[in-house]
Amino acid sequence: MKKERILYFDVMKFLAVIFVFTCHFTRSLEYWGINFDFKVLPDSLLSLYLGSYGVTLFFIISGASLMYVYDEKLELKTYFKKRFLGIYPLFWFLFILSFLLNFYVNRGYDHSIPKWKLLYSLIGIDGTMSWITPTFYQVGEWFLGVIIALYALFPLLRICVRKFPVISYLGFLAVALVIGFLYKGTFPVECIVLTRIPEFMFGMLFVKYIKKVRLLHLIPSAACLVLFAIAYDIGEWNLLVRTYLVGISTFLVLAYLFSSVKNPVITGISQFISNYNYPIFLIHHVLQITFLRHFVGMSYHATDVLILYISCGALTIVLSIAANKVNKQFILPLFQKILKRSKPVSAETSISQP
Repeated sequence: MKKERILYFDVMKFLAVIFVFTCHFTRSLEYWGINFDFKVLPDSLLSLYLGSYGVTLFFIISGASLMYVYDEKLELKTYFKKRFLGIYPLFWFLFILSFLLNFYVNRGYDHSIPKWKLLYSLIGIDGTMSWITPTFYQVGEWFLGVIIALYALFPLLRICVRKFPVISYLGFLAVALVIGFLYKGTFPVECIVLTRIPEFMFGMLFVKYIKKVRLLHLIPSAACLVLFAIAYDIGEWNLLVRTYLVGISTFLVLAYLFSSVKNPVITGISQFISNYNYPIFLIHHVLQITFLRHFVGMSYHATDVLILYISCGALTIVLSIAANKVNKQFILPLFQKILKRSKPVSAETSISQP
């Protein structure tokens, strides 16, 4: 039986896409030395980097979405096949296209990178590993490697949530915070999978036990967001503490606000972005870098920046729709034949869809 679609999941995925897209747009302007005196959104919201804000919402929604579908029953073979088909075919297709595009633009590729490191790209962790060593990274960012790991851990986390919810969550939270306070390495702490389990697992716990946001949850969550908005020194708090508090509080507030909304415009826009958030996620950054290089050294005011922003957004959506169509009509059927499927399993093209 098909589950009812939850609007506030879609709304939060929409906001997460906007936050990540916008922060990468600003960084791309800076990368090409384009001078500008206007930002579409500030670099930080509630003492959290805009991209990090979007990512923490993605992780929470991913855990919630998976638990919403697989709470009662989880068949491992079907689950992992759907994860594979939902992630890798489109990722490999866009990786190849991006590699060829960059090969043309840069008149070649970096021969200093050992060919065996294509393995990182094959399994989707090249963006994550690029923090440690040069890779053939093209699309997907570090986020893809982390979410793949969380998807792999979901069956185990599901058992923990169903049988030992409090003890297991507190245990994973304690491990994450110990890492957050003691870790001093150069690899970003937010890219370590163990530090993202508390967000992912909170989404699972919400769907399993909380289900509906009440005043008991809303008031402290709203107070937390207000505190982060007005306190001047909160930016000095530990990064993971800020991320967890802002991410979870935002999730609860938005879940409360949009739990009963029936507005067709909000519903339509949110569902559209949610349906295409995976190809948007894969495409947007490489498109921004490629598109904006034409404007190297220019100086722009608000109107010019908005035109560039809207242009990048429109192109990203058009290419995402096209990539999604190619994936569904040609690439997925090919992989399903390779896997010798007797009954086709649909593959969601949303990175935070179950």
